[in-house]
Amino acid sequence: MGQSAVARAVAPSGRDLGVAIDWLYVGAAVQVTRYRCLATTREFGAEQRQQAHVIAFPYRGVFELHRGRDHALVEPGAIVFFNEREPYRTGHPCGGGDYGSAIAVRSDVVVEALSRHDPGVADRPDAPFRFASGASSARTYLLQRLLFLRVSRADRADSLGAEETALALVDAVSATACRSEEGPAERPRTRRGNHLRTVDSARAFLASRFAEPMNLETIGRAVGVSPFHLCRIFRAATGTTVSRYRHKLRLRAALERVASEQADLSAVALESGYSSHSHFTAAFRREFGLTPSQFRRAAGRNGRNVAKLFSPSTNLTAERPRRS
Repeated sequence: MGQSAVARAVAPSGRDLGVAIDWLYVGAAVQVTRYRCLATTREFGAEQRQQAHVIAFPYRGVFELHRGRDHALVEPGAIVFFNEREPYRTGHPCGGGDYGSAIAVRSDVVVEALSRHDPGVADRPDAPFRFASGASSARTYLLQRLLFLRVSRADRADSLGAEETALALVDAVSATACRSEEGPAERPRTRRGNHLRTVDSARAFLASRFAEPMNLETIGRAVGVSPFHLCRIFRAATGTTVSRYRHKLRLRAALERVASEQADLSAVALESGYSSHSHFTAAFRREFGLTPSQFRRAAGRNGRNVAKLFSPSTNLTAERPRRS
């Protein structure tokens, strides 16, 4: 089932890229990993290439991704798509240390999953993902966290259940990727481009300090704009408010602690920036559709099969991604 040994990623030249990889499940069609970036500088690193088609789910930290003509600021809650052997580079505007999980998927499986939403993928099997990143819905993010928590905790692997759930997740995020693929975005005008850069700076600031108490004045000062201007351009660029965006970051970061039976939920609430257990529970339910206690039971060894959470009625619609 899984390999507990930790590997370090290397560039094609053999140079160490500073990424620790823990292989949680190795199957014929999919492989499930956990990764941690060991970079300590903010500069862009060496060119990298994945050895398979990979779908990654960042949990903590923020990084910049350059892949071909695509440039994206990636924070927790995003979905990142890597084509096999396609070069890319990453930078860390807030320093390294980001980590998350990923699914490496066999080429024919990716093409089959995407073809349900994008028939043209059959003509480009070597590069099925046309864009580097997209946004996930709260439900999709919750389900992939449940998958990785269950796989990493399993004393004896259930290969059938793990692969069934992983492939259901691949199908769900493939739909998200195809909804993002509406053709190349026009180059933004200078003013709009400046606004997007300011919003990216605000997102990076929030991603690195989301649990801290702060107001609009603090965030605006950090990125060099007024609170009024920040609110206006942030909503225009992301489709959500600054406060709602911070709620999303806080709640998604809390999932791992919530899943731990040893963690006190009141303490988790306070550490996540919420004033009380009830405030945290209400926000959690609004975001994910279930309470922290229900999520803990689902993530436990004796919880229900994660794959059953994928049903025709499940809302897998992503937030509309912003073009960078």
